[in-house]
Amino acid sequence: MHRIGRSQYYEEEDFSTHTYNRDLGDKWSREVILRDLDTAMVHLEEGKVWDTTSMHEKLIPALLSRLRFRRDLVTAMDVDTSLERVQRNWANVDDDLQTTQETFPLGKPVEEAFSMKIQRRLTSTVPPRPIIALRFDEAFNLMAKLCSDCKEAVRMLEVGTESVERLKAFLWAFNGRQPEPLPYAKACVSALLFDFGQETFDHFFRRDLSELIFPNDMALDPINWTFEAPRNPRVKPDPRYELACTIDLFMRKAMQDIGGYVDFFRALCSNRCRLRRTLCHVLIAMDDIQREAEGIDPDIRTLSADMSDYPLATWSYHQKLRVMEWIVQLGFELDVYLPDELAGMYWWLAEITSTRAALLEHLRPFLRRRHAALLQRNTDAVETEQTMLFVDSLISNAKGTHHLAQALTSVSNLSREPFLPVTDRALAVHTTLLP
Repeated sequence: MHRIGRSQYYEEEDFSTHTYNRDLGDKWSREVILRDLDTAMVHLEEGKVWDTTSMHEKLIPALLSRLRFRRDLVTAMDVDTSLERVQRNWANVDDDLQTTQETFPLGKPVEEAFSMKIQRRLTSTVPPRPIIALRFDEAFNLMAKLCSDCKEAVRMLEVGTESVERLKAFLWAFNGRQPEPLPYAKACVSALLFDFGQETFDHFFRRDLSELIFPNDMALDPINWTFEAPRNPRVKPDPRYELACTIDLFMRKAMQDIGGYVDFFRALCSNRCRLRRTLCHVLIAMDDIQREAEGIDPDIRTLSADMSDYPLATWSYHQKLRVMEWIVQLGFELDVYLPDELAGMYWWLAEITSTRAALLEHLRPFLRRRHAALLQRNTDAVETEQTMLFVDSLISNAKGTHHLAQALTSVSNLSREPFLPVTDRALAVHTTLLP
């Protein structure tokens, strides 16, 4: 509950607590709960609870597996657990889950444990809600999915933050899991992503610029941020100090705008419908950021000549085109478009990807020139080589999407035509697919 409360969710649409304003376990700390669970396990193992000779030989292992499962689950869901232990904890949760399913027939239902009178008293303070009564197989599948989603969510620690594009790919893949991840698993991703603070997103932003526009470039050299403004106003500041201030100005603009860079990551922690709606706001913010970058780029070019034309505007424009592409693709996934709109949207997707491929093709010569200059100066050029490979992969992705969208445009146009004889239809397909 605390972890979901810290994340961005919409009650009744994403998550409903059904706790009826009752505090569940808030009076006891995690240490007290774990101590009681460990004590119960010791008593079971030593036979101090009751005469174990009269018990079924499989009953004690079944009880122990359930107690271990609860202990590991409490540990994994603790909001104060260190990041180093999170991944190991969720791996332990899944160990005893299969044993719980196998030993379920050993138990017997206890009907008197549920009271309709208490249930009605709980629902008296809220609008009427249906009573939640899950069968065991439904509850087990739900818990198994929760564990699976959370184990996948904490894999973000393996992905790390050194490559922002790899992190974006992981978040996009996790958000697109089928069936959709449960709200708690999304809250885990959000907690891992946003609990680091503003400094992490500053690092994300600079790494994002470096991976596409500024590999091995002095514009993002950490030493630039060690210079200070001169105390004498008549003394001209160091160019590296001015360069750092210019980059910081652009970064603050991208960070603070509503729907800007930070909201893009926040959107990836929501459901698919809200992701598409939020990306529409991100698109508007990226358009504003691009206009801001066009005014900043002349200052950067005067301070550093070893870079592409309009570097920040190029980065912003590429981000905007990718967001546009994702919005259109999510529209297909969510069945937003009517049948007679499919051809037009496929054509629009082809236009977006074609423009993005052309933009990346324009960037490629600058990267090659920088790579050659670095090799000539016997300077480390590994980062530039990685950027060149990354840009090549982006170009291939954009061109592949472009050709596929063009083909689907032709197929969608054919499906709207009246019935033709086989020979005429074959001719129509052939002529439509011609370049």
